[in-house]
Amino acid sequence: MTRIAVIADLIEEKWPSMDLAAEQLATHLSRLDGVESVLIRPPLRVTRHGRPASTVQRALGRFVQLPIELSAKSVRADYFHVADHSYGHLALLFPRDRVGVYCHDIDAYRALLPGSGASLSRVMLSRLLLRGLRHARVVFHSTATVREEILQHRLVPESRLVQAPLGIATEFIGLSVERATNPPYLLHVGTCIPRKNIELLLEVFAHVRRRFPRLQLVQIGGQWTDTQRDYVKARGLAPHIHQKRGISRDELASLYAGASAMILPSLAEGFGVPVIEALACGAPVIASDIPVFREVGFEGVQFCSLNDVGEWTRAIESLLATGARPSNETRARIRARYSWDWQAQTIRDAYLKAKRARE
Repeated sequence: MTRIAVIADLIEEKWPSMDLAAEQLATHLSRLDGVESVLIRPPLRVTRHGRPASTVQRALGRFVQLPIELSAKSVRADYFHVADHSYGHLALLFPRDRVGVYCHDIDAYRALLPGSGASLSRVMLSRLLLRGLRHARVVFHSTATVREEILQHRLVPESRLVQAPLGIATEFIGLSVERATNPPYLLHVGTCIPRKNIELLLEVFAHVRRRFPRLQLVQIGGQWTDTQRDYVKARGLAPHIHQKRGISRDELASLYAGASAMILPSLAEGFGVPVIEALACGAPVIASDIPVFREVGFEGVQFCSLNDVGEWTRAIESLLATGARPSNETRARIRARYSWDWQAQTIRDAYLKAKRARE
């Protein structure tokens, strides 16, 4: 029996996609023959009375608490799998031949790239995280796009790379195709950080509402920046936008299924979990024309130029007018292509291959 410890983000980080990836992997590894998995995610020790963790407290948890607890050798495993590369420094705690890191994108290392202009503290952090990534026996990645970026910037040798795409959770599978709700709404799932291109999302929403004044926008998981909040207020959009955080996967599945369209104007992504979740639930997807979305969504997504407000506006207006939904064939292909079972098998096989090489 091979025991694999899956090291997850602290739950206090409130990063749903990383929580999902770690939880699903640990669950599906345990269902495989010859494998036992354990999810390592201790509570953050420095929070007080249930208050939200501050940035300093989360940093203490990530860079002080977790290294101390993991180095205490209380966790016994044949392999240690760091589920999020932004925790890559934890790989340094374990023997090289027994640790792997999942690299979701290369954002954590961009401070080291030429012309980044990053602060000294950010450069030092990136160096530490890259040391952890390079220490790992296996580096997993979700898409060929991420693989190409890793190789382009010589972050890790090609021989260590293994592609293991993310999957679709059961909550998003098996839903019946629904008509969009009345009043109609657009859906965006993700944070409001710069690469999510929220400014374009808000501008396009304002334009579409001129023709469809009953249209609403539902934003899941983000928190407006001051600039975004000012735009919403100046355009009088606040009554028509609903921002939610901390919802369950069942709630999210219902929102996908009822949306007139899922809108993803990101400038860059490592994978794009909302794309596959939305398509699996029967929601039309309009996304920015970037390589990773082309790879992940293939024919099920309508693509628009990164900053062409008119193109985005026309695409959304067309969907609102026709009520088009993804075909059952598209939904079936998406569900078949992205499976947590398949990901778990791929990761297990990579560790077993490393074990045989060591023996």
